[in-house]
Amino acid sequence: MKSFLFIFIFLGLINFSFGQDIKRDNIWMLGADLDPTYPQTGIDFNSGNADTFSLIRPMAFFLTNASICDTNGQLLFYTNGNYVSNRLHQMMPGTAGFNPGDNTTGTYPYGNGIVQGAMIIPWPESPDKYILLHMSADNFWIGGHFYGRPLSLRYSVIDMRLDSGNGDFTNFKNEILVDDTIVNGRIAACKHANGRDWWILSHEAWSNQFYKFLLTPDTIVMYGSQNIGAVIIPEIDVLGSAIFNNSGNRFAYLTDTVLTLFDFDRCTGMLSNSLNINITDTLNLRMLNCAFSESGRYLYACNNFHIFQFDMQAIDIPGSKTIVATYDGFTTPQFFRSIFYLMKLAPDHKIYVSTYEGSSYFHVIN
Repeated sequence: MKSFLFIFIFLGLINFSFGQDIKRDNIWMLGADLDPTYPQTGIDFNSGNADTFSLIRPMAFFLTNASICDTNGQLLFYTNGNYVSNRLHQMMPGTAGFNPGDNTTGTYPYGNGIVQGAMIIPWPESPDKYILLHMSADNFWIGGHFYGRPLSLRYSVIDMRLDSGNGDFTNFKNEILVDDTIVNGRIAACKHANGRDWWILSHEAWSNQFYKFLLTPDTIVMYGSQNIGAVIIPEIDVLGSAIFNNSGNRFAYLTDTVLTLFDFDRCTGMLSNSLNINITDTLNLRMLNCAFSESGRYLYACNNFHIFQFDMQAIDIPGSKTIVATYDGFTTPQFFRSIFYLMKLAPDHKIYVSTYEGSSYFHVIN
């Protein structure tokens, strides 16, 4: 593993790997500074390498971050969960009232504080349409405990033919898919075995229930639900991730304390063979994020001070745990530590790991 310098303070990371959808993920919009005179930044993978760029644009990111490119790798639009910007880095005309909730209201315009709180998927067989899945969080009390949790999973439809080809919301905006208390973020999706449709998963809070949706050329429908894996308790569940491998046959779901692995049937949408892995180390830190390698052979998971590797081909997967990186105490001149945070498999086949305190460095798993 190595670290290298980027010229920005990084707090958010996009959350979706398209696998076979080449170039859809080739532009990463990054940056967290709201000063309109200060350049924001990003990474362009269209050359095959991670090329940084900077530009003046209004949108900053906290944790919610989703963007999408066309099939040539050119940016179409992106969101921080507060609003949506087009490829010209202008707010889409119809974005007012997008993603209602206390978290959106309280964080505007800095960006929602939900990891994997938005996802953009091309609408099957409709080259100009995209579905934007999103959630905010609302504040409420139950049994004397205060919570800030999503009370619904919503979607909006973006049509790139609108606003002179720069894209805008259709009449389908803030449509509710799930009217229930769900976990923060961790929206996950993968292609159906037919190579056209999409499976989409979300998780109910205070339970082990996954909600499942199927996106087809005609509609998006709830395909049912399944009780499997660990119960997600909001009192202790703050960060984590949900990710499919590139083949779509393995699914990892990480909470603060438990990593659960599943097999996934891309024909039926069924999860099976759940395996809970309690990841502990001498520091007993909460886990933050995970990512599969390009081949799917290895799964990486991190807390602030360690990155763990698991071999998916091992007979004893929990027993294959290896620490492959340990925070070495490095700080920037501004005294930001480069401790580990969010992980993302990139189009250049490497895994990039952001830093928790806003350090101007990324870590890279080659």
